[in-house]
Amino acid sequence: MKPLRDLARHTLVYGLGNVVVSALSFTLIPIYTRYLTTAEFGVLGLFLLLHGVLTLFFDLGLTNSVGRFFFDYRSDPTQQRLDEMVATTQVFLLLYGGLLTVALYFFAPGVSRLLVDDPSRAPLVRIVAVTVLLEALAIPSLTLFRVQERSFLWVAVTTIRVAVTLGLNICFVVVAELGVMGILLSTCITAAAVVVVTASPLIARMRHFAVRASVLAEMLRFGLPFFPVLLGVWVIDFSDRYLLQLLRSPEEVGLYTVAYKFGQVMLVFVTAFGMGWTPLRYRIYERFDARETYARVATAAAAVFATVLVVLSLFGDLVLRIATTPAYFPAGRVIPVVGLAYALYGFHLITTTGMGVTKKTTGLTVVVVGTATFNLVANMLWIPRFGMMGAATTTALAYVLLVWGTLRYSQRHYAIAYDWPRIGWTALAALGVIFLSQAVRPEGLWGGILLSLLLLAAFLSALVAGGVLRASDARAAHRLMQAGLRSS
Repeated sequence: MKPLRDLARHTLVYGLGNVVVSALSFTLIPIYTRYLTTAEFGVLGLFLLLHGVLTLFFDLGLTNSVGRFFFDYRSDPTQQRLDEMVATTQVFLLLYGGLLTVALYFFAPGVSRLLVDDPSRAPLVRIVAVTVLLEALAIPSLTLFRVQERSFLWVAVTTIRVAVTLGLNICFVVVAELGVMGILLSTCITAAAVVVVTASPLIARMRHFAVRASVLAEMLRFGLPFFPVLLGVWVIDFSDRYLLQLLRSPEEVGLYTVAYKFGQVMLVFVTAFGMGWTPLRYRIYERFDARETYARVATAAAAVFATVLVVLSLFGDLVLRIATTPAYFPAGRVIPVVGLAYALYGFHLITTTGMGVTKKTTGLTVVVVGTATFNLVANMLWIPRFGMMGAATTTALAYVLLVWGTLRYSQRHYAIAYDWPRIGWTALAALGVIFLSQAVRPEGLWGGILLSLLLLAAFLSALVAGGVLRASDARAAHRLMQAGLRSS
């Protein structure tokens, strides 16, 4: 039970932290939608797209390497090997990331022209490059927080950063009227603060600061194979913004970006689960009842993801109409599809379990590359005709393929008897309720709220009727959460 208690504790801590972070971030939406036009919001979305892809090139899979090699080096009582690993990573990220940043500084006009067809936006490219460099320098410290299971500290740093970013955004966007530049500057300043607060004390406490080429080579051999996988996931999740810019308009990119801001409510729960689940699944693997435990976690995760998806789909459009201006209202119809894509991504974290614990991850690269290829081709075919709805649907279908592919490869290496009848019933109940909510849309706010509450009750009743929600499971979950909180 201890791994499950740890999973409950860390998932709860990460979940509550992400809820707070998302709540703070959500308060920015009314500001953005009132001080940025849909076209400017589209520009912001595209520079956030640049931020995402640059993060992959600055990281090179080293986040995974730090997490993996920590478990190899933690048994050393002198901490020499751990210190050398951290020092080597830090110095490499500074030198390699610094070179990339200098290159982006000089090529910024060209990058800006390629991204938004406007070379005058080059200063924004430079701000994003510096931000990503600073965030890369914080990789060792923040990754160690997670693998050392210091979830409270990780959440505290993240929450404070978002709160400070919120304050800076108000100053730069509302008061100084800097628009997109003000938003990106806020992120850059807080990234610098995180490096000072986390990386500096970590380096200062080292007793064996040494850079080892052999350590770097070993870490890159482990981390670089993750790069095509991470790049493929990025293509699935973000490339549609750029194609919307090329094939439709910046205004539609702005609407799509707002829809994703709301859809990220789903991502909060998925991320919290992933942060708790990823390290603990290796510990569960050593148990005699590992397969049964994996199956139980999958059923519970599916129920949680489906419930959050239903709530988001029923109430997301209503909240959007309260929080934004009429120019952004068309984004509401895309929110359920975005939420579905994130829910499927969450279940993909489950279906990769067999690959991960047996270290047979070659198939993951094949599946991700194939899925990303499908996503690009489908987007180019559907976006010109269906716009942002076509983009969102393509992403959801891509994640269906990702779940199916990773499940097939994982089951070959480590078969797990998942409870497909209960998982399938959960999915059918969620999709049925979401379909009804989109087909029947009453006029007026209160009519929408009443219908949403009735459909939510119907969904929960369906879970009870299908044996997905059982009294014994509720009592076990309650005990698990209590035990997890006591152990923290």
